[in-house]
Amino acid sequence: MKKATLKLIVLAYALSCFTCFAGLPQGSSNVLKEQKWFWTLVFGKFGSDTYLIHDRNHAQVILDVVQKKRGVKTEAKKYFKRYQAAVKKFATSGASAENLGAMEKRVADVYRRDQNAWNDLIAGKVRLRLQRGMYDDFKIALKRAAPYLEYKEYIFAQEGVPKEVARLPFVESMFSDSAKSHVGAVGMWQFMPYTGKKFMRISRYIDERRSPLKAALAAARYLKGNYNKLGTWPLAITAYNHGPAGVAKAKKTHGTSDLGYLIKNYKGKSFGFASKNFYGELLAVQDVFAQNQGLYQEYSSAFGKKLDAISLKQSMTISQVIDASGLGKAEFRRYNPDFLQPAFGKYRQRALPQGFVVVLPREKVTAFKDNAKNILLKIALSKNKNTRG
Repeated sequence: MKKATLKLIVLAYALSCFTCFAGLPQGSSNVLKEQKWFWTLVFGKFGSDTYLIHDRNHAQVILDVVQKKRGVKTEAKKYFKRYQAAVKKFATSGASAENLGAMEKRVADVYRRDQNAWNDLIAGKVRLRLQRGMYDDFKIALKRAAPYLEYKEYIFAQEGVPKEVARLPFVESMFSDSAKSHVGAVGMWQFMPYTGKKFMRISRYIDERRSPLKAALAAARYLKGNYNKLGTWPLAITAYNHGPAGVAKAKKTHGTSDLGYLIKNYKGKSFGFASKNFYGELLAVQDVFAQNQGLYQEYSSAFGKKLDAISLKQSMTISQVIDASGLGKAEFRRYNPDFLQPAFGKYRQRALPQGFVVVLPREKVTAFKDNAKNILLKIALSKNKNTRG
């Protein structure tokens, strides 16, 4: 069967309701439940004026919550160092370390609530971590997501991926299409160049990783490929961060598809905190999104505009496409952030191929088609005149 194009998917969304999935598998593992609980606090309760001091491997173990209007990071680092020193004493002195001071007593009281965490403390295996609250970021991301999220959910459903996975950019980039990581991942879906080029155009003037809808279609197809290789959505989603080969290796090493088991037992070098928590973060996002549904609907209503994806019937230059849209540069880029700054300068006369997709407000579509037709007609007439001359 021929794959649906972005144009057809967006048009279909405009005409119908999309299929709802039962939701993402929650898993029976305590590991995933604990991770979900922790990240729900991070995304949905604590803001940027708060840091959590917690155990890297036991998400339910939070030693302290440091809140301060100004200088909170500096203050949190001071407490973090003191807790690290206290934790080390249990590796050398055992349980009796709790009698060495108030900080050590606090560590003992928290870790005794979980036998596995307590055992790691006494064995010297505890590694602490600082985590900033992100509820402020989440609310900003809701506003960024509002114009496009329902289209993305429909795209995912059409590609056979649970629509909830379309909310993954809350984890990856907080829905920033301009996000860029230190290793070169770009856009709200954080595609690396090598992977991105398998699904999208990436050049000096066009980078479809920055397009909310084109990158969503690419992400859906990439994730469906992961699922076909790995057999479960928790593994497929984890592979979005860790890579399908890495997750396949973990699965083969332990002979199981149970993500919770792999998180606890797989010791792969690059299978670190980010990969282990990736799926748990997405589970937390679902709850926090539901809790903030009213705010999301407010943002969605404020945006108001319905969008359409237009596929070029024949090749046009960038300049011609922009002129046909009837939009100014800033507004055109608002809907098409995959057009980089050079596209409006030295590369304005570069040709875009037949089938290239442009995203516009629905009320601009008819005018765009008419304008494009007239532009192309003028070019054809001019060529014909020159030929006769």
